[in-house]
Amino acid sequence: MFVNKLNQTYSQLLQAFRLMVDEYGTIDTWSKDTVERQTLLQERLPQFIKISPCDWQKCLGKTYSFHTDKTKKIGRFAWYNETYHMQNGAVLKLPQKGNGLNGECIQNMAMNQYGTNETGTRPIYYGTYLHGCGEFFVDLNGASGPNIPNIDTFSFKVVIDGIVPAGGPKEDVWLETFSSQCLDPSPTGYYLGRCAAWVIENKNMDYLHCNNLSWTGSRRCR
Repeated sequence: MFVNKLNQTYSQLLQAFRLMVDEYGTIDTWSKDTVERQTLLQERLPQFIKISPCDWQKCLGKTYSFHTDKTKKIGRFAWYNETYHMQNGAVLKLPQKGNGLNGECIQNMAMNQYGTNETGTRPIYYGTYLHGCGEFFVDLNGASGPNIPNIDTFSFKVVIDGIVPAGGPKEDVWLETFSSQCLDPSPTGYYLGRCAAWVIENKNMDYLHCNNLSWTGSRRCR
């Protein structure tokens, strides 16, 4: 159920972001001020997808916990406003007001931009950790359970020309990667929902059952 719902939600949001960029230009051109970018995102996105504001205390779960520790409920995190109902029943949580789209905002959907280190001697990869524009979450069934990241709650990265699901194969910063955030027995509590790209690409949540998966190896439990 959640696999299909995530793919449907991603498809709707991706189309909306692409239409928004077609109308207003790439997000990096909107403003140099990150908070203004975020304000413009909240104003412009509803023009291209039907979403309605909701009270996060009613439309989202009160706590969210790691999928690796369902009983102790460790790693709880809070949601804030800028929360919206989608027509398919998912809940969209845009960047919190005041934080803005605070990345460098130079990465695109192709994830193919490169640069060099400070001395100019070593190529470095531009992933989304610093080089994207921002991040948002979706809860696929709102306040209903299980309210566990990477089961019903996932993260997406805003880039200059659209969005990319978190945890993709080209990410190279450990707190953004599928391997460290979805297979680690004790994932960190601040970088949640990084299994989105895996679910969308591979149409499974096998990372809940085995830890030998990788983008270059097995994509299903054996």
